[in-house]
Amino acid sequence: MTVGLPAMGGSAIGGGGWGAMAETDAARSLARMVAGDRLPQALLLTGPAKVGKAQLAMSLAQALNCLERGSASGEVGGDPCGECRACRRIAEGRYADVETIAPGGLCRVSDHDHAKLATIEIGICQIRRLEMLAAMNPYEGRRRVLVIDPADMLRDDASDALLKTLEEPPAGVTLVLVTDSPARLSETVRSRCRRIEVTPLPRAVLSQRLAELDAISAEDAETLSRMAHGCAGLALAAIGDGEPIEQRRAQIADLRRLSAAGVAERLAFAESLVGRRNDAAPARLALESWREWWRDLLRVRLGVEQGITHEFLRAELEMDAPRYQPDEIVAFLLELRRTEELLRISVGVLITLEALMLAMPRPTVARQPVRSAP
Repeated sequence: MTVGLPAMGGSAIGGGGWGAMAETDAARSLARMVAGDRLPQALLLTGPAKVGKAQLAMSLAQALNCLERGSASGEVGGDPCGECRACRRIAEGRYADVETIAPGGLCRVSDHDHAKLATIEIGICQIRRLEMLAAMNPYEGRRRVLVIDPADMLRDDASDALLKTLEEPPAGVTLVLVTDSPARLSETVRSRCRRIEVTPLPRAVLSQRLAELDAISAEDAETLSRMAHGCAGLALAAIGDGEPIEQRRAQIADLRRLSAAGVAERLAFAESLVGRRNDAAPARLALESWREWWRDLLRVRLGVEQGITHEFLRAELEMDAPRYQPDEIVAFLLELRRTEELLRISVGVLITLEALMLAMPRPTVARQPVRSAP
């Protein structure tokens, strides 16, 4: 399910079809470049995971191919209308001149089934296909837009093959590399692209945009904006999955139960997260919420009120915080970070999770709950 945020009013630059990202510096910068016909042929969108980089890339593709851009005023601006045939087809993923190259995607080798092989990297065969597409004239629009997401998952040989296209991009083609880990890209690739940093939205802005959706209440919008830390992509993905607040309650309930559980129950839970396919994706989603919970526990334990994500679970936080020592929480947060890095490259998924389960601190005998300042 794909969920889009409604556009809001604002300055002419960066408004309209840039949707959730309209008020970010990144969208304004891209809109100015599109309006002035000064857009580089190779862009590198960087920023936190799920901040909205992929959505921004699609909005850029709309802006470049919008049929109505500037038609009302007579001046060609930089904002897509979001309503014309081209904008709609791009949003639906059905536009011939816009394609995302990702792990598990199509390539030039007929008998390669990357999806079936659960490939986690972007191979050279996929870049060969990108080269083929880049050499073609746009089929139904003004400009062909090829997005590589996540670009940091390019294999070394694929990265080397991409350099030729980055150095001599064909006319009529815009390449957009998307990553939350730019340091993983080679310096040569980074140097061939114009870097655009995508930053989170202010929480109040994201909350307002979420509240305008029919799919979520104003109260849940405020809670979800806290959980997403201003990352529109994360908020939209959570809404698309359905009942994000209740899902988070269930994830935290699992975590609280596991912290007091024995070794056998912890290891069984790790196995259930991975499943028969040894899939790291469900584990990564769970660990995101766990990391936020342990950070909140540390804040409450130290009496820091600012920046608490799980305000809707305040009673549970105040009950659990005194059961752990701050150094225990910090040590486990570091272990969580290490585990997330390993899961990102799917190295020993089950054994990595089992090690994390064994490292989870156990609560001590309950003391008086920590009370927030009046």
